[in-house]
Amino acid sequence: MSFRGRMLLFFVIVVVIPMVAVGIVLWSLIAESEIGRADAELAGALNVATAVYEDARANALDDLREVSSADRIERAAVEGDRDQLARAATRLARRNDAVESIALYDRDGEEIAVVGTPQALAFATAIQRGPGGRRIGRIGVSTTRAREYVEEMSERAGVEARVVREGEHLAGTLPGAAGANPLATAIESPEAEFRGRYGRVQDAVGAPAQVGVFQDADRIAASIADGRRLVLAILLAFFVLALALSLLVVRSLGGQVGRLLGAARRLGSGDFDARVPADGRDEFAALAREFNLMSERLRQNVDELERRRREREQAIRRVGEAFASGLDRGGIARLAARSAVEACSAEAGRTIAADRADGKPASVGSDDRRITKALGAAESAARESPDQPTAVNRDGVHALATALRGAPEPDRHRRGLGSLAIARDGAPFDEAERDLFAYLAAQASVSLDNAGLHEATREEAVTDSLTGLYNRRHFDAALDGEIGRSRRFGGDVGLLMLDLDGFKPVNDEHGHAEGDRVLSELAALLRTLTRDVDHLARYGGDEIAVILPETDVEGAQLLAERVRAGVERLSLRPPGAAEPLPITASIGVAAFPESAEDRRALLRAADGALYQAKRRGGNRVMRADSTAVPR
Repeated sequence: MSFRGRMLLFFVIVVVIPMVAVGIVLWSLIAESEIGRADAELAGALNVATAVYEDARANALDDLREVSSADRIERAAVEGDRDQLARAATRLARRNDAVESIALYDRDGEEIAVVGTPQALAFATAIQRGPGGRRIGRIGVSTTRAREYVEEMSERAGVEARVVREGEHLAGTLPGAAGANPLATAIESPEAEFRGRYGRVQDAVGAPAQVGVFQDADRIAASIADGRRLVLAILLAFFVLALALSLLVVRSLGGQVGRLLGAARRLGSGDFDARVPADGRDEFAALAREFNLMSERLRQNVDELERRRREREQAIRRVGEAFASGLDRGGIARLAARSAVEACSAEAGRTIAADRADGKPASVGSDDRRITKALGAAESAARESPDQPTAVNRDGVHALATALRGAPEPDRHRRGLGSLAIARDGAPFDEAERDLFAYLAAQASVSLDNAGLHEATREEAVTDSLTGLYNRRHFDAALDGEIGRSRRFGGDVGLLMLDLDGFKPVNDEHGHAEGDRVLSELAALLRTLTRDVDHLARYGGDEIAVILPETDVEGAQLLAERVRAGVERLSLRPPGAAEPLPITASIGVAAFPESAEDRRALLRAADGALYQAKRRGGNRVMRADSTAVPR
């Protein structure tokens, strides 16, 4: 087969056959992709439906509290008088225009009465308790009708919607949906055909409802057709372009064969510019046999050595750049020692970082005593002459060491960061190795200095400079983390909100310096009374927040009492004052999940308890009420 024929066959195998296969696959994938995208949009719409449902239920909480706390409801529930409960609920529903329905259930979940519109949805519920906290029933209040719900959900999700409960169509935005099967996923209307899916929304009382979301099926079909037309156009354009390029390449290569054969004969006489493979019996193989006559005349060793030298320098430069960008002190120390040993052909090396917590050097290579002694001698010499690398010879072991120093301070003093040393038995280190060692040491110094600055900056970013407590940013992140951990693994999260009583007069009468001293003493007291796992934060001004992992509301209240008593015992006497400052604290106590169901609610509960303590005169601990939290 000629060269031209092989190229055309190659074109068919490499371009045409795969293109046909890809076209077939894409033809089917486009339909699956569009349907999948539509299903994903419907799934997102169901998430919106659930969110709207939860919003509606949350909107009913205030009315739930009003209804559940009504005297007639509470009295009838305690007495177990079902008729009186029903009458009282009916009167409350008529009197409150916002309430669409009130549902009453006994302690066993049996329905007592449901008053109001039958199209009510999204009941906010609460447990009714009698004397001694005994559970006597459950009450639910709805402020949302089915029509309002589907209209809001359809507007927010951008789809058509309907809601069905117990096989009965309650409301919908689809034309003709009222007469359709209660759970039909395909609905035809005079204007279009719709496809959709259903999701379930459940209250703590009553039967669950099915929410359906629908899209125009004709739009999906049109998207599939548009996608297929686009793919067909792209494949045709690709085929035409590939064919034109293949013909151009075949014509060009055919003309090059003769020229390359003559060039190969010239190269065989001593022109060492290039090589070609000699496989097969075609024109390129003939050219390759002539071309490869010069192979043994190449200076392979020189080229190989030059290549290795360039690769070695590039690798060392990359290592140096890695030093400058690293932030892990231990990793930097180990990388510096290992890189210096490998780059300078040493047998052992070690880095001593002055600020490492464990104080241990990062060592690599041989642990021979002679080499270890030489490393120590070189390090001692480097400390005496920190401006340049120092070479030492001990019993035939040659060592090289240098001090690692940070950037110049404002007083031009350079802070010591440690030292880097390498050693080997035999030949001393030459000038090139010394220069390379000095470069690596400089990069390691930059990296260690950057790591120290990064650690200091990170600590300052989450700490209040006056009290040493965490700041508001860290507090918010820590509270989110503890609540998330509680939800995953169980357990409680306690929260204290502390505010000093009469703190403003301290600043006004004795100055802000004395106020700062009070806050510092308060922070020190809190550290002595709390655990290491607790999070103490300056929430703002003289307000302190304490997160207590694995602590219920009773435990949090006990700690709060100890803190309150400790603050009261503080004896801080301003300069020139006859009496110490009368320092007391008001503390609000709450816990997740007993007092609230999320972070914001927990903060509101603790803050509300705090200001209740303030309103009652201060110097007291108040606990958030948990009885109105929906279960």
